[in-house]
Amino acid sequence: MSGRNGTFIGAEIDVIMVQVSFSNANLIPACAYELPAERLIDHAARMINTSQTNNQVIDADFNRLVCLEGFARQAIDVGFGQATVAHQQRIDKARVDRTYHMVRFTFRRGAPGEFAVETVEAFDHMAALSFWHIRGYIGKNDRGTLLSINGEAREQRYEKDDLVLPRQVRTIGSDGRKTAERQPIKAHAQLSIIDRTLILEPLT
Repeated sequence: MSGRNGTFIGAEIDVIMVQVSFSNANLIPACAYELPAERLIDHAARMINTSQTNNQVIDADFNRLVCLEGFARQAIDVGFGQATVAHQQRIDKARVDRTYHMVRFTFRRGAPGEFAVETVEAFDHMAALSFWHIRGYIGKNDRGTLLSINGEAREQRYEKDDLVLPRQVRTIGSDGRKTAERQPIKAHAQLSIIDRTLILEPLT
């Protein structure tokens, strides 16, 4: 999905979900409710479920950094106001002796609920600190039909995750190689909901 081509968020969508993963425990929102830590048996079941086919609407592209700022407010504005955020410690699929943090922002249909304001604030704070390599799909679970955005990998926007010193990276020259010049890291696209349509808007 690119440019003004997008996915219309119709009446069949019951839930919008944004799920991100990271290693820095300081990024866990204070307002997140805690899910039980993942066990090995849970991990095995999740790996099976993850392999099942869904309707992909955003392809995974690890050369594309996406900005998520503003997306939570947009989801609420189009009628998904029952917002919550949850955290779970999960087992790394590459190394089962290691764990990472999963944070899931869930937006269900309805008027803005009691947790909407704090959920938007937590989402915007995390988005201000991070760009993401994302993929998106439409699937089904016990909540109904969901539009799911998964942050597959995170790129820090600031050196110490503190909104102080922007992280700088080496630029890519015309020959495709990294140069000695360093610039603040930039996103390639913005994830938005415009006219009830999920859009990945190019920035560069």
